[in-house]
Amino acid sequence: MKSSAKRKILFLNHNYENFGTFWRCFFLARQLCGFNNEMTMVCASRDNFDPKIKTKKIRDNFKIITLPRIRLHPYHTGHLMRGVINSQIVMLNDFDILHGFAVAQPSTALPVAVAKMAGKKNIVVDWDDAWSAGLGRYHPLPVRRVINFLEHGIPRLVKKVTVVSDYLKFQALKLGIKEESICQIPNGSNIDEIRPLDKEICRRELGIGGGEQVILAMGHNYMESFELLIDVFLRVAEKNPKAKLYLVGNPGRENANLLKRKLRGLERNVVFLGEQPFVKIPCFLASADVLLLPMADTVFERSRFPVRLGDYLASGRPIVSNAVGEVKSVLEKYQCGLTCGPEDIKGFAEQILILLNNPDLRNRLGDMARKAAEEYSWQKIAQRLNRFYDNL
Repeated sequence: MKSSAKRKILFLNHNYENFGTFWRCFFLARQLCGFNNEMTMVCASRDNFDPKIKTKKIRDNFKIITLPRIRLHPYHTGHLMRGVINSQIVMLNDFDILHGFAVAQPSTALPVAVAKMAGKKNIVVDWDDAWSAGLGRYHPLPVRRVINFLEHGIPRLVKKVTVVSDYLKFQALKLGIKEESICQIPNGSNIDEIRPLDKEICRRELGIGGGEQVILAMGHNYMESFELLIDVFLRVAEKNPKAKLYLVGNPGRENANLLKRKLRGLERNVVFLGEQPFVKIPCFLASADVLLLPMADTVFERSRFPVRLGDYLASGRPIVSNAVGEVKSVLEKYQCGLTCGPEDIKGFAEQILILLNNPDLRNRLGDMARKAAEEYSWQKIAQRLNRFYDNL
C-alpha cells in the first residue's frame, strides 16, 4: 500500500471526549489527515448521561463519532454496549485500516476480534498501558481477569501492534509478535498550541500572585504517586513558605481526602484547579516555575509515556521527576529536567528547591525542554505511524 494512496482509517478509542487516551488518538488522527488519509475516530460521549450517537466534523477528512455514555460508577461504564456498537460500525463500513486503541478494553477489543474473525485485514491494536498491573487493579476480580485476558490475547490475535514504550515493546515480543509488526509510537508534544509564553502575563491573566513560587502538577490518574507528590511538597514548603502547589486535573476523591489529612495548616499553599479546558492549559503551564511529574517505581509507570509529558516539554518549563521508564529516558537524554531515585522524597524536594532558587538553570532546562518537544512533535510521531501503515 503506497503512502500516496487515499486511505480510510478508523480509530476506536475507549475513553470519552477530552480525557486520557482520547488525546493520543485525536492528535495522531489530526496529523494523519495531512498524509492524505481520511480519518474517523470513535469514542464515548463526554456527558455523564448521553444516550445518543453523534457525529462531529473536525476537518473535511476527519470526523469524530461519539457513542452513548451512562455513568453509573466512578470508573467508566458501558464498555460492552459501546463494543457492540463499534462492532456494527466496523462491519457495516469499508475501512482500509482499523486501529483499536486501549487493547484491554471491551469497547475496542470486541470489534477488533469481530473484524479479525470476519476476515478483515490491516487491523492494528495500540498498547499504551500495562493495564493488568495498573488501572485494572482497581476493578473487581472478574473484571481484572477480563482485562488481563484481553490485554495479552488481542495482540496475539491481530499480530500488528503499536506500543508506547520500550517496556510494552518487550511484552509484545514475548507474546510472539514479530519485531517488524511492532511500531513504537510515544505520545507526542503539541508544539503548535502549547508554546513558551510570558510567565508574568499568564499569571496576571489567571489571577496568580506575581511573588509566588509556583510548582504545578497536571494529571488525572496519579495512583500511588499522589501521596509521594504531597510528601515532597510538604518538605519543600518547610524550606520555602512562598512555594505554592497548583494541581490541574482531577486527582480523585480518595487523593483529595488524603491531601486534606496531610496538609497540616498548609491548605493555602495548595490550589485545586480541577479539570480545565484545553485552551487554558498553555497559560497554566507557562505560569509555573517548576513542573512536577511524580512516578512510582511500578510496572504501570514503567510501561507508560504520559500525555502530559509532551505538554510539559512544549511549554518550555523545567521538569522535576523521580522518573522511571520512558520519562527518565527523555529527561536524561535531552537534559530538560532534574531527576532523582523513585523513592527519594528528600532528593525530589531538593531538586525542586534548587530550581526555585536558580532562575538561570530554570531557563536553560526550559529551553532544552522545548527542543525535546520539537523532536517529539505529533507531526513526527504521526509520520512514523503513517510509514507503518504503508508497510501493512
